[in-house]
Amino acid sequence: MFKFNKRLILNLCVLVGLGSPAVQAASLVLPNAPGPYIGITKIPGSQTSVAINFVDNSDNEDGFRIFDTEDMNISIPENNETKNSNISYILTDLVCDKVYQIQIVAHNSAGDSEASDNRSFNLHTTFGTPCEADVNDTLNAPGPTLGVTAIKGSKTSVRVNFLDNSNNEDGFRLFDGEGINVNIPPNNEMEHPNVYVTLTDLVCNRIYNIKAVAHKDGIESLESDTKIFRIESTFAISCDDNITSPDLVKIEIPSDKDKINKIICATIPDSTEVFQKVDIMFLVDVSGSYYDDLTIFKDKANEIMAAFEAAGQDVQVSLASFSDFPISPYGGSMDYAFRLDQPLTNDFSLVTTAINNLTILSGNDYPESQLEGLFQSADNGTGWRDGALPIIFLATDAGFHNSDDEIDYPGHGLSETVDTLVSKGIKVFGLQSGGSISDVIEIANLTDGSVFNLSSNSAEIVAAIESAIVGTSTDITVTLEAIGDDASIVESITPNVAGAMAGDPIYNVNAGDEVCFNIVFTRGAYAEEAEERIVYFELKVVAEGVATVKTIPVRVTLSPRIVGKV
Repeated sequence: MFKFNKRLILNLCVLVGLGSPAVQAASLVLPNAPGPYIGITKIPGSQTSVAINFVDNSDNEDGFRIFDTEDMNISIPENNETKNSNISYILTDLVCDKVYQIQIVAHNSAGDSEASDNRSFNLHTTFGTPCEADVNDTLNAPGPTLGVTAIKGSKTSVRVNFLDNSNNEDGFRLFDGEGINVNIPPNNEMEHPNVYVTLTDLVCNRIYNIKAVAHKDGIESLESDTKIFRIESTFAISCDDNITSPDLVKIEIPSDKDKINKIICATIPDSTEVFQKVDIMFLVDVSGSYYDDLTIFKDKANEIMAAFEAAGQDVQVSLASFSDFPISPYGGSMDYAFRLDQPLTNDFSLVTTAINNLTILSGNDYPESQLEGLFQSADNGTGWRDGALPIIFLATDAGFHNSDDEIDYPGHGLSETVDTLVSKGIKVFGLQSGGSISDVIEIANLTDGSVFNLSSNSAEIVAAIESAIVGTSTDITVTLEAIGDDASIVESITPNVAGAMAGDPIYNVNAGDEVCFNIVFTRGAYAEEAEERIVYFELKVVAEGVATVKTIPVRVTLSPRIVGKV
């Protein structure tokens, strides 16, 4: 209707003498920018193609243009946003192991809109696509071990070194995913096989997890090993000489001993504070049959955010959606298999806005792309944080397409999806509406989540979320890990439970429970030294293999050895 009126107005302008191109352009308004987020979906089996999707925010565009920083410049026809506000398009003839940075603009006779957000991706590193590459052009990962040394007199700087294993890099990048992102110039490995860099402005008592990569022509190597350090505990540097932690555990190995056993206990916090960090993704079905559920979902968006906020001390929430691949017979041209609508954030208003922007699509046949959505949700690009409990709430009313059983289906299958979720400790909680769905029950069971049955319009969705969150702090599995123990002082950690072996977890732990571990402390790397040593590190209480519950600072004093005694 709108586009008919637009043409009518222009025709009238011609009749009254206002039809010159310059006047027409002046009378038009620039279209709104698309997106701003660009979703990118892997096309299984292809080393050169991806499917992209984005939101059409204009009703006056003549078309769209996809471009990058180099030579990509693709035109897409106008879209009828009254029927579907989402646009899907397949990019072909890409270079497998190349970093692309794409943006999209809408355009009409008045010019281009503002650009969407910049979306960076690499078929190899983003999606794990194997690439046929010339071995001579392959970048070797640095390290793999990173060395970290203290800088005398500094509580905020360290010196990092690693082995340069490449002879063709443009440089290196040192990063931690939370703020450190240092570019290092190329190294002449014939003169200096090791690369050195100084990190400054660090926080003395913070734990850092740093890694390094080499890069060339925008392509990065595999990552080095992760190096964990904390200036205070790793290098026995006091961050504040006037303050001592009330939780500090003090251990002393006597002069006549090489090792001692100590039992260390920790109390699991109350249910709302069990996990120091919680990351929650809501993965929502937007296929045609979910229309009434999505209406309820939008109506209860603020209540849902309040339920999420109560999940822990530091909560971040994200939103993603799916219908199916835009390939017949699975989906229509405007469908998409996965779209990240809002990356993880602690600004819940952004998530609420993203929820209200969701629109119902087709999905064509009954099963949908839940498995592809779950697989891509597990990707690190979503923003999952180290040490956080990762949870996905899957809201759907349909069964799953599964390429394990459907040879021609382009998405990931159940086995690969479950392996990826489990390897990252992600629990899936199914919010199934309109009856029991065997696929939802199976994926929840395989990831140690659970399922909630909702009515046909999902009216009980808030109560189900609250119940699921409470459930994450019951019957949990707890382990204890030594962090920053560079001198190998800890020989073993064993649950103080009958029959337990070193390295075992403690099972069926609930909020408020006390867990105890028997720890063998040794002289470690200082076994042959006679003088006194003081070593600092941390013990981390970990739930479900991924989430930090609490950290316990430890100080171990190695008393001067008495010659001739052990």
